[in-house]
Amino acid sequence: MVSHSEVIGRFERDLGPLQRRSAMPRRRHHRQWPKLNPAAYWGIFGDIIESIEPFTEADPAAMLATLIAYTGHACGPRSYARAEGAMHPPSEFFLIVGKSAVSRKGTSEARIRQFFDKVMPEWTSDQLIHGGLSSGEGLIALVRDPDDETGQKTRPRCIFESEFGRTLRAISREGATLAPVIQQAWDGKQLNTLTKNVMRTGPAFVTVLGHIVEEELMRRLQQTDAISGFGNRFLYVLATRSKSLPEGDQDPDVGELDTELRVAIEAAKSGGVLKRTPAASEQWHDVYDDLLDEDRAGLFGAVTSRATPHVLRLASIIALANKSQVIDVAHQSAALAFWKYSEDSSRYIFAEFSGDRVADEILRALMQYGELSNTEISERFKRNQPAAKLSDSKTLLVDQGLAVWGESEGTDGRTIQILKLAEGSS
Repeated sequence: MVSHSEVIGRFERDLGPLQRRSAMPRRRHHRQWPKLNPAAYWGIFGDIIESIEPFTEADPAAMLATLIAYTGHACGPRSYARAEGAMHPPSEFFLIVGKSAVSRKGTSEARIRQFFDKVMPEWTSDQLIHGGLSSGEGLIALVRDPDDETGQKTRPRCIFESEFGRTLRAISREGATLAPVIQQAWDGKQLNTLTKNVMRTGPAFVTVLGHIVEEELMRRLQQTDAISGFGNRFLYVLATRSKSLPEGDQDPDVGELDTELRVAIEAAKSGGVLKRTPAASEQWHDVYDDLLDEDRAGLFGAVTSRATPHVLRLASIIALANKSQVIDVAHQSAALAFWKYSEDSSRYIFAEFSGDRVADEILRALMQYGELSNTEISERFKRNQPAAKLSDSKTLLVDQGLAVWGESEGTDGRTIQILKLAEGSS
């Protein structure tokens, strides 16, 4: 793999300083598939992916996300970083999004799990849970220690949800508690529900890896208002088939990388607070305000609004995997490069959505017809939406640059106000 200095030079040249984004996200016909900067492959994670990649059709970005997720969880909660008084353990939530059912999402997980079975065989058989994100109470039951009557002890849980559409369906059910419990889990807080049958745990240590096809993600998003509430706890990673390997049944030679990673994980379990080196702190100051960019709009803005803690957690996991108890520039550069890929994936997926269910229904109609009068918009909702809500939703679309106001001649010859699809929004 490349040296430390080469990584930093490549990061600065190819990724460059994070630039303040326009309030206008890219429209769908301008969508560009994101590219993962090579800086993301620094250190042992890069060595592992480099060893596996030639023998699989899986997307390297999806494999890297899976490797980060599993490694961070295996490191456990005793090593952590701090920001604004909050503890950030080495746990993360990833959602791998495929363009189609043959994007090799499952293969990306299978290849990394095959490797990880050598690293932590006892962990993959005990802590890796397949499914389980069907209700808030179900997640709490997974995390609670059944032998602890006080409900304060917890079990570390890494949840692989291969059909994340089921999770979104569960969240959309009336009275569902899953979304807030997922949020609590990412925050590392005590899990609890506010229903009659109150359930609670001690501080949680949970990692989530989900898979979903893009079309299903978009369809399910229209059925829930909760996506912006829990959605920014996830890192979205676009995945596609990387190559054609009709005889793709060879096992890669990973050498001693499994042993090397296990040694790093065991060292991380001893615990401690991860702090940035002076050089990493200087770099952090340079990018901090841009990570906090408030100009991101719509659903894209909502799901990318937690950039700084995500980068901190990614950098912590990368540092621990490379047997470091401090976050240096290379670790942080790799984290920033991966965040950039996730941000660009989110832009690709969410740029056309406002995050408001009514507004997005109006937007879909505009995409179909080009323009609509206020009367036609009201009739589309069978006059069941309050006029104030329709007005707010139309204003939201205009404010986000998705639609524009115009005028047209009505059937009686009078001029009427119409809402038109903004140029470039189809």
